[in-house]
Parts: sequence; C-alpha cells; structure tokens
Amino acid sequence: MTSILAKQIKKRNVPSATLIYGENLDNILNHIASISHLITKHNIELSNETTEDISEPSEDVIIVNPLKSIKIDLIKTLQQRIKYGPSKNTYLMIIIHNIQRLTNSAKNALLKSIEEPPNQTLFFLTTKNKLNVPQTIKSRTQHIHIPEPPNEKAAQFNNEVLSINEQLPYIAPLDFLEKSPFERTIYIQSLPNETPMLTRLLSLWQQSLFDNLSNLKKRDHIFLQKIIEIISNIKYNFNLKLQLLTATFILELEEEDLQ
Repeated sequence: MTSILAKQIKKRNVPSATLIYGENLDNILNHIASISHLITKHNIELSNETTEDISEPSEDVIIVNPLKSIKIDLIKTLQQRIKYGPSKNTYLMIIIHNIQRLTNSAKNALLKSIEEPPNQTLFFLTTKNKLNVPQTIKSRTQHIHIPEPPNEKAAQFNNEVLSINEQLPYIAPLDFLEKSPFERTIYIQSLPNETPMLTRLLSLWQQSLFDNLSNLKKRDHIFLQKIIEIISNIKYNFNLKLQLLTATFILELEEEDLQ
C-alpha cells in the first residue's frame, strides 16, 4: 500500500478517496502513518482510540472514529472543518475508521465531499471487510488491501481455533467438504445456536479457504462464496444454522452438476 500511494503522492496524482481494508486495523493504521509522514514530513502517532468528535493528532491530519455509528452531525462538523483544504501541508488527510458504520444520511453527506472534495483533500476510509461497505462508497474510491503479517495471522488463527475447540468440535472447511451430505448436515445440526460462536466459525472457514485460494476446486470456490454471502448479511440472518444448511444443500446440487 505504501509504495502505491507513495508513487501517487510523488506524481501529485492521488485519488481523492481510498478504501483501505484488512483484518487488522492497527496494521492499517501503521501504513496510513507512513503515508502521513510522506505528506507532512513529520512522524505522527495515529491512535485507534474512539471519540465522538473529530480529532486532529497533527496539523492537516483529521481522524473520525466514533465508538458506534458515524452520524450525519459528525460528517457535517467534518465538512465545516475541511472546506478550505490544507492549512500548511500539500494535502489535508481525512481518516475515517470503520466506514461501514455510516448511517444512511451520513453516507449521502460524505458522498458529496468525496465526489467534490475541497482542494488538496484526501480521504482514507478503513474497514475490516469491504463487503460491508456501501456500494456507493466503494464505487467512488480506489481499493487497497492490507494483509495480516503472515506470522501474526497464523498465530491468531491457531489461537482462535483452540478457543473455538473449547466449545465445539472444529472441523476445517476442506475436511467438512470431503464429508458426505448426510455427515455435513449432522455436523451443522450439532453446532450451538449462538450467533457469535457461529460467526467466529464461519470467519475461520472463510480465512482458511482464502489462504488456500490457489488450490481450491470449483466446489470449494462455490462454498467460499456462500460463506461470504452469509457473513456479509449476518445482521439479517436470524438463523445461521439454517443459512449454512441451505448453503450445503445448494453445494450438493452443484456437486451433482459437476459430476
């Protein structure tokens, strides 16, 4: 990410808005700090601490990071603050964390600023999962993925598997897919009904399949897509076990077509 934006900054050809996504927001923040150094020529400590007002850790660097939703009043405050562009540096940097938390009214207000930004103003929007970001935002931004550092990612994955194993028997997704349709159904029915636990399991399956993306069969790709759909619509799914069962039934039909 740093190299891409560094070249754009050097050429004075930076898009007005960049959507930065990845599993670790602290890691994303470190990359944005590197960019802020290129712009301001100062080392700036960027915090992930939440606040209900805009914060300014340095001149021409503004952070929006409320605890819950990003409401229109906060976006209006931001718009008033940035309407004249940078005061000292080449660019005015706006960092909005967890952009998926925008309310509808705030989203519409922010779109106007992204489409017609004040002079020399750059928006950096962060999220863990870009599937949760409104399409209207995604279509107006360049997208950059910041992966988890390999060692940290592996350690976190293993720790999460061990944690889940304390409450339910964890089966890797590729092992799950090798089971018969009947065995898959029995496993799903044995899972607890609690949404948080099932969400953790699905997230691990998604990560595991992504990590093996180049080796996946067509069947595995289909299952990964179904998991992504379930996770992206998690707030609307009142029965995750039913959603997962439905996905396996669809997979069974797909497998029959592949034979």
